[in-house]
Amino acid sequence: MRDRHRQFKGYELGAIDFLYKPVEPHVLKNKAEVFFQLQRQKQQLAHELQRRTEMLRINETFSAVLGHDLRNPLSAILTFAATLRTAQDDHTRSTIRGIEEAGWRMKRMIDELLDLSRARLAGGIAVRPQRTELGRIVSGVVDECRAAFPERSVDVTAEGDLHGVWDPDRLSQLVSNLIGNALEHGAGGKPVRVSLDGTRGEMVSLVVTNQGSIPPGMADCLFDPFRTSQQRKGRKGGLGLGLYIVQQIVVAHRGRVAAESGQDSTSFRAELPRDAGETVTHRT
Repeated sequence: MRDRHRQFKGYELGAIDFLYKPVEPHVLKNKAEVFFQLQRQKQQLAHELQRRTEMLRINETFSAVLGHDLRNPLSAILTFAATLRTAQDDHTRSTIRGIEEAGWRMKRMIDELLDLSRARLAGGIAVRPQRTELGRIVSGVVDECRAAFPERSVDVTAEGDLHGVWDPDRLSQLVSNLIGNALEHGAGGKPVRVSLDGTRGEMVSLVVTNQGSIPPGMADCLFDPFRTSQQRKGRKGGLGLGLYIVQQIVVAHRGRVAAESGQDSTSFRAELPRDAGETVTHRT
């Protein structure tokens, strides 16, 4: 029956179409063909999704295996370079310094690939929280950055209690990535500012600010793996995984991270709960 009330009631209960008596064969055939075609397309999409998922898994497994296999010869290169560093010839020392710098840059890339593989294949980056003082970690990282970028200035301000239960190695990585990102992409003549705030009871914040704004179109993909390296030209070393790893470390500590950009400055704010001890076996 062509009763609109019953039609609406049928749609509310999940009906997707109606046939009316007397049934017309060509109408039935055409409607059935539409649903068969939709089902075939659904099966094809499911198959394609499964195929692409498997390809992604294979690629990420390959990245993990490659990263592990490259570590041994790279360690040997760095060891030999350190042994030869005592050479007296200036040209030889300069060559060895170049080998060391290239080796450490490769090591950072390999570590980033391994972290990406852990985040994707193992369900997230593992953290091992212990009693830690964030100010000490930041101070050590800043000293390293000042040695690597002697022409740049990094200013640190801190207030409040900066103690908490975090993974110190992962926090060092987080701070290094944020400051390194600011040094690389910030205005050369302006200092990078690092602010630590431990005045709140349950949360400690870290803010890294540099001069310069985020280019249009990049704000939505800052924390995506590889995406920023594809859009930023002239990167000197790195895979575009630094901010992605920062996000994974913060999430593993049950915190949050965000970026804010204006016309003259860009800030990355990471907020960490003081006690991440419950996340010893946490995966993101």
